[in-house]
Amino acid sequence: MKRLSKIGCLVVALVMLFYQGFMGTVSACASVEQVVDIEKRNYITEQAALYIAENFVEDSWLDGLSYTWDENSYLNINIQCYDMNDNISAYVFDVSDSMTETNEGYIVVGASRVYCPIIEYSETAEFPFEEYLEDGDKLIYEGGTNYYGYDRTNEQLYLCNPDHVKVMKQEITKVTSLNEKVTEQWEQLNDSKISHAEQTIAENAVSVYSDYGRASTTNKIEVTPLPQNFYVMTKFKNATGYVDSCCAPTAAINLMFYYYCKNTSYYSSLKVGGSNVDNTFTQISKLMKTDETGTRNDLIAPAIKSYLRDKTAFDNSTTSYMSLVALNATQMVNDLRNNKPVILILKNHERYGNHAVVCVGIREYDNGNIYYTLADGWYNYLRTMNAYGGNAEYTDAVSVHLFK
Repeated sequence: MKRLSKIGCLVVALVMLFYQGFMGTVSACASVEQVVDIEKRNYITEQAALYIAENFVEDSWLDGLSYTWDENSYLNINIQCYDMNDNISAYVFDVSDSMTETNEGYIVVGASRVYCPIIEYSETAEFPFEEYLEDGDKLIYEGGTNYYGYDRTNEQLYLCNPDHVKVMKQEITKVTSLNEKVTEQWEQLNDSKISHAEQTIAENAVSVYSDYGRASTTNKIEVTPLPQNFYVMTKFKNATGYVDSCCAPTAAINLMFYYYCKNTSYYSSLKVGGSNVDNTFTQISKLMKTDETGTRNDLIAPAIKSYLRDKTAFDNSTTSYMSLVALNATQMVNDLRNNKPVILILKNHERYGNHAVVCVGIREYDNGNIYYTLADGWYNYLRTMNAYGGNAEYTDAVSVHLFK
C-alpha cells in the first residue's frame, strides 16, 4: 500500500484547487467538443454500471473502509440521468441490506468516460435529488455535482433542490473537455482477465469490470465516530440572525456537533444539542457578523474562538485560519487524522459557490479515485464525492482545537 507521502496530491484534489482546469485529449481531426460528444454517446449499459457499483461496495467493506456496507448489501437501479442530448450520463443505484431491507445509501456511476466512474455516494441517506423532480420530468446530469430537472413540455430546466431555481441551458454545470485524472480512473477499470476492457467501454459494451482492488486502497483519513446526521442551514430559520447565507455559522455548529455526539456529557457546554442550538446559532452568527451577503472569511476563526472562550468550558481552545490550504496541507491532514473535523471555505465552487462546509474525511485509491466526505449544510447527511467532479477558485480552511 502507498503511504501518506502522497497526501499533498490527495489534499490538492480534496480541496478542489484545479487551477489547470480540465485537460483535454483531442484527436488531430476533431475539436475538443466533438471528442466529448463522441464519448457521451458511447455510454455503458446499466448492467455494466451495476458491476462497477457492486465491486465498489464489496471492496469498501472488505477493506474495512465502510461503516455501513457488508456482505448483506445489495444494489438496485433507482434512476437514470441524461444529458441534454438524451444520452445516458449516469446511473443511480440504491444500496440496501438484504436482511433488514433498510436503506444503506446510494451510488452514482458515470455512464461514460466524460464523467467520473464513481461520481458520488452516501452510506446513510437515500439519493435526495429525485424527490425534487416533478412528475414526468427528466433528471439531467452534465458533470460536476449539480443535478437538474427538465420539463420537456415547457422546455424548462431547474435545479433539483427545494427552491426549484430555474436555470438557462447555457448556465448548467457541464463538462466540456476530458479530464486526465478521470480518464485514468476509467483506464483502471480493467479486469485482469479481460485484456480489452478499455476498448469495451468505448464500444458501449455490456460488461465493464471494476478493479478498485482490496490491496489498492491507499489512504483513508476519517474522523470517528461520525454522527448519522448534521444540521442544515434552514434548521435555524426561526433563530434570531438567520439569513439564507448562514453557511459559516452552520459549519461552526456542525463542527462542534461532531464533538457533542462523541461525548454528550463532556462536550455539553458547547450547547449544540437540543433546544440550545438556536441560541448558539444566534450568538455565533452575531460574532461572525453574518448578514445577507454572507460572512467575511477573516471573521470565522476569531468568532469561533470567542464563542468557545466566553460561552463554553473550552476557554483555552485554539483556532487558526489556513489560506490556500492545498499549498500547506500538513495541519489540515493532521487534524483529520487526530479526529478533528476541519471547516473548508470554498470560493466559486461549481456547486456550492462561495460556501463553508465541514470536512470529516478523505479517501484515495491506487487507481486515482479520490473522495472527500462533507457535512455541507444543505443536506443533513454526509455526502462523499469524487474530488475530480468539481473545482473551486481557491479553498481556505479553519482548524479548531478544543481545550478546557
